[in-house]
Amino acid sequence: MPHDDKAFELLKKLVDQKNHELESVFDAIADGIGKFACNDEFSILYYNDGLARLCGVDRGVVESQGFNSSLYIYREDQPRLERAVQHAIETGEPFSITYRLVHADGHRIWVKTNGMLTEERYQDVYPVMYLFYTDVTDVVETNERLRIELERQRILMDLTGEMFVEYDYASDELTMLGAYGSYYDGPSTVGRFSRFWIDHPDDRSAATFKGLYDLVERADDATAVECRFARRDGGMAWFSVSGRIIKDQEGNPRKGVYRLADIDEQKRERERLQRQASTDHLTGASNLGAAASLIAARLEQADAGATGALMIFDLDDFKGVNDTFGHPRGDAVLQGSTQAIRSVVRDRDIVGRIGGDEFCIYLDALSSAEEAKLVAERICAQMPGVGERAIGEPVTCSIGISACVGGGKTYEQLYDEADRALYEAKTAGRNRCKLFGEAQA
Repeated sequence: MPHDDKAFELLKKLVDQKNHELESVFDAIADGIGKFACNDEFSILYYNDGLARLCGVDRGVVESQGFNSSLYIYREDQPRLERAVQHAIETGEPFSITYRLVHADGHRIWVKTNGMLTEERYQDVYPVMYLFYTDVTDVVETNERLRIELERQRILMDLTGEMFVEYDYASDELTMLGAYGSYYDGPSTVGRFSRFWIDHPDDRSAATFKGLYDLVERADDATAVECRFARRDGGMAWFSVSGRIIKDQEGNPRKGVYRLADIDEQKRERERLQRQASTDHLTGASNLGAAASLIAARLEQADAGATGALMIFDLDDFKGVNDTFGHPRGDAVLQGSTQAIRSVVRDRDIVGRIGGDEFCIYLDALSSAEEAKLVAERICAQMPGVGERAIGEPVTCSIGISACVGGGKTYEQLYDEADRALYEAKTAGRNRCKLFGEAQA
């Protein structure tokens, strides 16, 4: 008998050791483990220290509550857990569910629970299951914060009309977020993006996507440009595009993230204000400052062998027109003069009002200075008709011209020479045009 007692003690030690080893393994693979009856209370048949810590209880509390685990299940989640357990009983398959436990201090804990049924029956009636708990509170709360942030961003994008796109260099996919529905009626993710306009040349979004891909292909670390893209209604709109490239450790681009804001109305309003600020309100010609800037820019861009010419146009005895017919009729003469000049020159030529009855006209890409003089003579020929229509009498003008080849003179030099040529035309009897230097020829 003593021999049997020793054998029993040895066997008990081995069993306890194995149980301890098994529990250590369980502790390593889960935050908590329990064995439960599938009755209304989910009666606790076994639980480890990890599960007790997870719920903030000790064995005395569990025993005092009658081993009722349903007290630790968040009330709103219990029906889902019961359905999952019932399905497992019916199918005999393991199950996995994420739900909330209630800690002893009242706060809720998100757990991912993997369950499996045993062959046992509690009280010979209720199926028995093991549940393995993993605390996923941080993951769930992080995902919820991310979901809320994404929803906030979506609302902001809807309110502001902004659109975001993300390009994945590895998969060649473009994903669109925000108000893209106003511009594209396809799916939010576009595969084979680098070939979209090749595979779908007739799609009205092809040109827009090609413009976007040109930005993506550059893979600039930072991008901020203004582009025109097509709308679903067939019109074009200006967009402000800004973005950044996410690169891997080797410096290769992995993702491009871009913000597209429809700035069409702002762009048009800005251009309107710029035109307003640079336009003479009476005649519609450029004002002096705008004309001077445009002419200076043309001179900088002039081709080496091309001739440019600046004319200064002045109505003859315009003061007499105002004194005799009044300023409203005088204004009509100025407006008619602008129209006459524009009817002769090309669309690309610059027409500006210097002030009063003086205008400047710049022509570039001419074959010679004489070509400019021919244009001036045609303008002079238009003026009698302008007067007849405005005041019932003909009017005349004088024009001074200065020319240069390949932007060889500054705006100030051309202006000074044209002004001196105008003085010569006035001195010579008015109603004529003079080319600077012609009198000395």
